[in-house]
Amino acid sequence: MKRFSPLFCVLGVSLPMMISADVLVLTDGTKLEGRAEAIVGSEDRVAFTSGTGRIELPKSRISEIKQESDSADYTHIGDQYLKARNYPTAVQQYQKALEYDASYDQAQRGLKEAQGAIAAEQNERLKALQEKMGQQLETIPDLIKTEKYEDADAILKTIMESEATDQQRLTAQRYSRNLYLAWAFSRFDRLDYRGAEEKYLRVMEMDPENKDARDALLKIWITDPRKKQDVLKAYLSKLKEDPNNLEYNQVVGDLLYETQQYEQAIVPLSKVYANPRYANRGYDQKLRNSYKQAILSEYDNHDLDKAIATYKEMLTLFRDEDDTNLRVYTYERDKSKLADTDYNGRAQLAKRLQDEGLTQLATREAELILRSDPNNQIADGILRRDTEAEYARIQEAMSARNFLVARDLALRFMNTQTRYPKLVEGAQEIFNKADIEAKRMEKANREQARTLAERGIEYYNEALRNSDQMSNTERRQSTHPLSYKQEAIKFAKRAIDHFETALRIDPSLGPITGMDLNARLRDAQELYNSLTDRPSRLPTYTRRRGSSVN
Repeated sequence: MKRFSPLFCVLGVSLPMMISADVLVLTDGTKLEGRAEAIVGSEDRVAFTSGTGRIELPKSRISEIKQESDSADYTHIGDQYLKARNYPTAVQQYQKALEYDASYDQAQRGLKEAQGAIAAEQNERLKALQEKMGQQLETIPDLIKTEKYEDADAILKTIMESEATDQQRLTAQRYSRNLYLAWAFSRFDRLDYRGAEEKYLRVMEMDPENKDARDALLKIWITDPRKKQDVLKAYLSKLKEDPNNLEYNQVVGDLLYETQQYEQAIVPLSKVYANPRYANRGYDQKLRNSYKQAILSEYDNHDLDKAIATYKEMLTLFRDEDDTNLRVYTYERDKSKLADTDYNGRAQLAKRLQDEGLTQLATREAELILRSDPNNQIADGILRRDTEAEYARIQEAMSARNFLVARDLALRFMNTQTRYPKLVEGAQEIFNKADIEAKRMEKANREQARTLAERGIEYYNEALRNSDQMSNTERRQSTHPLSYKQEAIKFAKRAIDHFETALRIDPSLGPITGMDLNARLRDAQELYNSLTDRPSRLPTYTRRRGSSVN
């Protein structure tokens, strides 16, 4: 494509063809080699591009333009950039040349040479960079040793993001793992568990099988309620590989217990409990509770055979444990194997309960049997035995002259027992006798209490009279007041003793009715305190003068 109009001919500028590129011959004889192009909208200027850039020249300075092909133009510019060691720009120029003529040899050779020069430069740069990275890697162990973790981390990150050799990457990865292990341990040692966790997790990202990081994380997570299941899963896996490891059994047992997986906790807790090393550390109670909770769960799930087996297993370890529920579970299991209409079989089981001391359960079962089988002799014998035992307690209370107890037991017996009339009649007779004796004793007690209260009032009045004599001027002239004070103290103390005893026998004398011994006791205590100079916790005592207390 021609880039100039015939106007140059008018100016005397010829356009002969050249073999290399466009050449501009200036009026001063200077030659410029590159690419000449017309400027759109400008008739008196020419654009010229070479290896030094693009310039615009007035046509008046140009004496001649020797024009070549587009491929030759760009190739010549590429050669200039190549000579100037500007290899990337040279490549661009050669590529432009080949766009116009893909088979242009000079452009192909120039492109190959420029690309080779770029590759050589890159290799040199990469070699220098890798040498530098090698030097930096050598500093990492010392940085870790001196706890300059952040500096080491920055270097390793740069190396991993750079064009390191495969060997350098492997070394950097190994150093990174060692760095984060040391960093995490340092954080853990300073009780910075969150920071330690973060570093250990980085180790696990690089080395998922790293035992040190995994064990350390478990120690951190074991205190975090949100991570208990993760820790438990990990330790269950460890325990599977080493079933007798005491540490693993302890951790698994504790976690299963804390997460209320009691049945599964029994085996590991049993191993820990059996080792003297863990004595007095609460594992006996944990194991005992785990057994109990497991038994309850099995019972609730109606698996009586399993509940009984677990119960017996618990009793082999804890011989002091109550076996009442075991007997109940055994009874319920055996009963479940009988038909509902097998009343004799059910009654035999109930009798066994009674023999074992489970009287209430035995009695309730006997009553149920007798509703459907009123003539069942075994069930009747259970009830009679229980009723006679209750009647015997009434007789014992009466013989011991515990009339109030005997009266209450007899009354309850009469209200609840209807099956054995003769025993009810006997209870009625005991009730009548006990009631008479109890009332007589209550009357005697009340009379005794009132007598004590009245005597106490007399003592209190005497104490007041002696207290008044202490301040009587006429009497003080002939009699030493100390004797009156001693007498007042003596009678005040006697009054207090009598009031307190009377109230213990008959508390009904205390309220503000009748004698109102509570108020009288307070007055006597205040008088006594004032006479003996003892601080009183009651309101300030106001001494009564000139009259006795009735």
